[in-house]
Amino acid sequence: MNDGSFPLVWNNDLVDGSFGITSKIFLDQYAPAGVLVNSLEVPNSSQKGAPPKKDQMVTSFSSKSELALNLSLDGNYLTFMGYVSAIDNLDVSNSNAPVVVDPTNPVGVSYYRAVAQVDYHGKFRFTATNAYSGNNGRAAIQNNANETNFFYTAGNAGNGSAPAAGQCNCRSWRSDYGFPDQGTKCTAARAAYARRQLQRHATG
Repeated sequence: MNDGSFPLVWNNDLVDGSFGITSKIFLDQYAPAGVLVNSLEVPNSSQKGAPPKKDQMVTSFSSKSELALNLSLDGNYLTFMGYVSAIDNLDVSNSNAPVVVDPTNPVGVSYYRAVAQVDYHGKFRFTATNAYSGNNGRAAIQNNANETNFFYTAGNAGNGSAPAAGQCNCRSWRSDYGFPDQGTKCTAARAAYARRQLQRHATG
């Protein structure tokens, strides 16, 4: 393995096809003229008092798949997806989810994926999920219009030769905060429903 120096760190995938290192997430806010307004650090294990396995989220270097930013349908929250892990852990982005396990996955650890929700005060909430085992959640949109409250999510799953039942490669949804689901059943009907809901709210 390379020592992590730039740019040789990219060569690590030659000996570890699932190579990745969990890292901090920063949300930078810019004015329309391109001037940096502020930067918000997403809660992570390097911060004093942070619990080791909850109320935090990381991305994975050098993955560029997660962290798509979306506004909730009422416009009050920003949502995006990552991993429930401490920083500086290896191969998290290709790990199994705790409840959805593929025994052929070469990565021998398990981590939840998660949706982060942040309001305009910078207050975070995290919802863990077993969806996208073996790969990553890429985007989440919170539907909190018309007295509803759930997420539409998108991502990929699978990192072995026998993907487990419940892995999901299309849009799914869940309706609670803070507690892991028990695997995600992803069907064409559910994906179509999510698309219709997004289109309906986009067109008013």
